[in-house]
Amino acid sequence: TGLGVLGDRIVIFKNRSIWIGMFTGDVDIPFQFQKTQSHIGCVSGFSIQNVANGLVFMGEDGIYFFDGNQSEKLSNRINSTIYANNQNKNQNIVSMYQKYKNRTWFSQCASGQTEASSVVLWDDYNNAFSVYEGMNPSVMCTAYSSGAEIPIFGDYDGFIHHADTGSDDY
Repeated sequence: TGLGVLGDRIVIFKNRSIWIGMFTGDVDIPFQFQKTQSHIGCVSGFSIQNVANGLVFMGEDGIYFFDGNQSEKLSNRINSTIYANNQNKNQNIVSMYQKYKNRTWFSQCASGQTEASSVVLWDDYNNAFSVYEGMNPSVMCTAYSSGAEIPIFGDYDGFIHHADTGSDDY
């Protein structure tokens, strides 16, 4: 379902497992693949982000951190928020990592909705969660302008928005 890079390895995410591809240096067999101890997979390749020497991603039942060998669920404290979403639309989850504020943003599709209608934020420094309502992100990224990191998202109506600017998120 997705790919990531962790150190000198390529990480291959499947629905219910994670594999590591290691460079061998051999011309005939350049990579060797090995299944990790993780029994959790990724539901959306657009949810994978490099964070704090690991990969954060959205699994079927929440947000996980992969350290290169196994996955740990981060979102146990907000299970009710995650489970209230439309699980059939999890493959459409997009994310971004806001490095200078240590925050990973994940779009969420509310139950009964077909488009994302909120964002769950995970602050890896404080290990805290926040929920932003009223955002409809179909794509997210961070950009740099004059040395400042700016989170940007595009919505389903074709508009591009700067997020987290000033003292008012509205």
